[in-house]
Amino acid sequence: MVNNKHADSKGEPYINIGILFQTFKSFINIRASNPSYKVDFTKPKTFRKLLGFKKILDSGYHISDSNVQITSVSSILIHCDIISGSYHNGKESNVIFSIPAFIVPSGYKMNVIPPNMFYLQINRSVINSISFRITDEEENILNFKGEELSLAIHIRQV
Repeated sequence: MVNNKHADSKGEPYINIGILFQTFKSFINIRASNPSYKVDFTKPKTFRKLLGFKKILDSGYHISDSNVQITSVSSILIHCDIISGSYHNGKESNVIFSIPAFIVPSGYKMNVIPPNMFYLQINRSVINSISFRITDEEENILNFKGEELSLAIHIRQV
């Protein structure tokens, strides 16, 4: 903003955006020293969903109507093609483990060990290969951006 001359003579920007960590809402402060500044969150393809605003903001301090949506993932589901007998949202599934996405902050290493071992039925008599798929709760494939993943399963005859 300073480079584009959207700041006062001291280098203070006319618009400040931040997060209220206590409430997970965002704030936008548009300084009254430049009343012509407005931020329009009524148009599509803006940061409105990310920041939680849905209206035109003029000078003053504004707190978002809804929480900041940095990520829309609430659960990480690990699917395995050789098993059956699990359920996700009331439908039969091949999910072997579900992890709440909030257990570690974004960008941190996740190391999760299931607290209780349970066994699901294997859906084939011969195992030639095993495939895993990692999705969110809506079964969208998650992109781990090249990060290394390690998965282990325990198979036993019952």
